[in-house]
Amino acid sequence: MELSKPGVFFERPQPEVLSRVGWMGMDLHFHTEYSFDSIAGLDATLRLAKKMGIGLAMTDHNAVGGALRYSKNRHGVPVIPGIELTGKEGTHMIYYFYSARELEAAWKKEIKPYLPNPYIPTTRPTLEMLRDLSKYNCVITAPHPYSPGVVGIKKLTDSDRDLRAVHCVEVINGYNLHGLNLRAIKWRERCGKGATGGTDGHMVEELGRVATFCPASNVEEFLDALKKKQSVVIGEEDRTLRKIVITLLKEHELVSKSREYHIAKKLLQGQFHSSNNYYNKKYGSLKRRLNLLFGGHHKEPGFPKKADKRHPLGGSWTRSEQFG
Repeated sequence: MELSKPGVFFERPQPEVLSRVGWMGMDLHFHTEYSFDSIAGLDATLRLAKKMGIGLAMTDHNAVGGALRYSKNRHGVPVIPGIELTGKEGTHMIYYFYSARELEAAWKKEIKPYLPNPYIPTTRPTLEMLRDLSKYNCVITAPHPYSPGVVGIKKLTDSDRDLRAVHCVEVINGYNLHGLNLRAIKWRERCGKGATGGTDGHMVEELGRVATFCPASNVEEFLDALKKKQSVVIGEEDRTLRKIVITLLKEHELVSKSREYHIAKKLLQGQFHSSNNYYNKKYGSLKRRLNLLFGGHHKEPGFPKKADKRHPLGGSWTRSEQFG
């Protein structure tokens, strides 16, 4: 394994070995109990990180409570205060901050006013948030860029100009498919950005299966090394059966917690609505051309116009509006 230059290795991380030569390991994509779909307790997560000899980035979905509270912790585990934000289109982006104070400042001004609650996307477009948050002292990464559905940034834009503010690409996501991680690696190489990796864990047991290593001894040095493209990413994806179990647990937790806001049904409708809009936009033109070519009278799928004019979770749909 060559650590003199950035690299990606699909194997089990060995932080105890790399730490001896001055390389600090961090799981850069992990969700704690502050995420709406996670069952990873904070204290248990930190105890395991201590035992493994790694740090972690707390990147909860649209929430900063865990990162603000545990960036300094009694276990002495290095924690990067971060957040995984969901834009209006459903796209995810991860922001790593140098301190809890800087994360809190960005949260209060740029995020919280546009987030009705953490269970739904912000009301701001992804690229608009990217532009404004890039003005803060943070490192920005594009997680799972080719992930199924609408959560990957490559489903939103393929323009290098749109993504100039992005520092890194997540090249190994433990929850993703191997082939999609390989596509992320090739994109990172083409665009010349830095590399990150993380488990995308939602259970304590997932922590550290994927880790990012940098020549650093603290969080500030680690984030600086990411910007300088000095990282090495090591890890493996979860096996298919494990992914299925994790998915079921995540969805159960998601629906259970969303009942607090009485939006479980609307939440699932909104997830479908975002995906439906993406695929209609991508394939709708082709369908219309085929209809013209063969003289068909195909009706485009999707929600009625009345519902499309509102935020997918912002109003109440009647049964007739939902199903025609």
